[in-house]
Amino acid sequence: MNVWVRLAAASLLVTLPITTARAASGDPADSLVAAPGPAAGAPIDAIEIETRPIFDPAAGTLGGTVLSIANRFHVRTRRSTVRSHLLFREGDPWDPAVAEETARNMRRLQFLTPERIAAHTRGDSTVVRVETRDLWSTLFDFNVERGGGQTFGSFAFTERNMLGLGKELSIGYSEDPTGISRSLYLFDPAVGGGRARLRVGGATGSDGATNEFLAGLPFYAIEAPYTLLAEGARTTSVARLFERGSEVANFDRRVETLEFTGGFGVRRGDVVRRVTGSFLVYNRRLGPSSVLPGAPADFTGGEDNLRIRRLSVTLTLWRPDFVQRTFVEEMGPIEDFDIGQSAAIELGVAPAFLGGTADEAYARFALDAGASLPIGFGRVRISSESRIRSTPLEIVRRLDARWTTRWQPRHALVLSMLGIEGSRVPRDFQVVFGALNGLRAYSVHALAGRRAWRFNAEDRWTLPSDVGGQLRVGFAGFYDGARAWGPGSGGSEWFHSVGAGLRMSLPRLSPSQILRLDVAWPIVPTRDGRRDPVVSFGSRQAF
Repeated sequence: MNVWVRLAAASLLVTLPITTARAASGDPADSLVAAPGPAAGAPIDAIEIETRPIFDPAAGTLGGTVLSIANRFHVRTRRSTVRSHLLFREGDPWDPAVAEETARNMRRLQFLTPERIAAHTRGDSTVVRVETRDLWSTLFDFNVERGGGQTFGSFAFTERNMLGLGKELSIGYSEDPTGISRSLYLFDPAVGGGRARLRVGGATGSDGATNEFLAGLPFYAIEAPYTLLAEGARTTSVARLFERGSEVANFDRRVETLEFTGGFGVRRGDVVRRVTGSFLVYNRRLGPSSVLPGAPADFTGGEDNLRIRRLSVTLTLWRPDFVQRTFVEEMGPIEDFDIGQSAAIELGVAPAFLGGTADEAYARFALDAGASLPIGFGRVRISSESRIRSTPLEIVRRLDARWTTRWQPRHALVLSMLGIEGSRVPRDFQVVFGALNGLRAYSVHALAGRRAWRFNAEDRWTLPSDVGGQLRVGFAGFYDGARAWGPGSGGSEWFHSVGAGLRMSLPRLSPSQILRLDVAWPIVPTRDGRRDPVVSFGSRQAF
């Protein structure tokens, strides 16, 4: 535990004094709000919205004809949909910061991009003009790994803007050594054109089924005054535990959760303060273990039932500080990164008289800290949580750090570190690293344990000009390393691998997606003395 505390303290000492710095790296300006304009605070009399198609075809050319046909196959976003995502209305005071936040929220939707949000005077009136451009909203997400004669991965068809209404439908398929699953999800980020959200869906497969929902009003903006949410899930599955890449134990598992959350928030100066209260209903059943000879003793056990009925309060302090960069995780579009600081602490009680298994308490804390320097920017996240009876139980700690160095406008060196540790945890807790989550030269479940670290470094660069004015091409060289400890690790040492990759994107069509093709070679350990390459490809970065 002392190591985690020291890492958290060091990150805060390093980042707190320097988060206001900005890197001059040729990235877009941090504002889409045109100046000069009406003074901040002037009441908004009217809002004009212009939605543009994906392409602006040149009339009378073959390319223009092709682009016009492409536009016809896409349903343009409706003005009412854009209006539902604005954080300001007629009668509100004009605030450039709110306009900037609106632009960030729109980019997060990934089916349109804001090109301009600006206020101007017309006679005695203040008019805000919002101009957006559509993105191709029908996406195919995939992540595939092939090695040792086997292929595993996941595929998803997603329509993010059904009928131009901003509703999302996703159909997925996943296959790995544990089995096959199929999923269906529906997400509405603006129910009835308001601030409420709804997400429902589920998955079914060879190992069980999942059903989940979320409904209510989140903290939809930095200065959102309150939240009221209900969410729940029910999962039945076969929990599988691994050692040295092979399954050595399994048992039935059923988990049911239902949580109601409400709270309020207020901004004072640069700091956002939020207080939320929640009531959690949690049921977990682990069936008797079926183990192979030689499996760790921690994987064995009989039927285990747990019921929790918990009341908790969370206090969050957040100092947001957003910067905009390009050519980091994607290949061209503006990406928003929060390099501010936040701290959250949650305390709860779960008395047995509410229907729980036993009297217990709960504690969780999380710290985030970011920095931007002339040589790059990054962020550190650290968290710890535990149930508490006579002693702490189910202690889970996590550290996630990321740093990006920009040498040239289309060149980024990305460094990542992820550490997860569980102690006094139930037998279904296992940290797994492999080909599908950042350890590309090894099998899907190559490393497993109760504590694990993963390090990644990837040098990404993009060609200075696009092929045919449409196709953007880039390359990457990378290193992946990881190690696990505890039950399931089998005494394994550090895993190291290197590789190279190709990146391609159509920025005018779907800028948030990239085609990633990687070839990785294991260094230590090798595969039976050989260093056969492993091929993986997907529609997102590997880590």
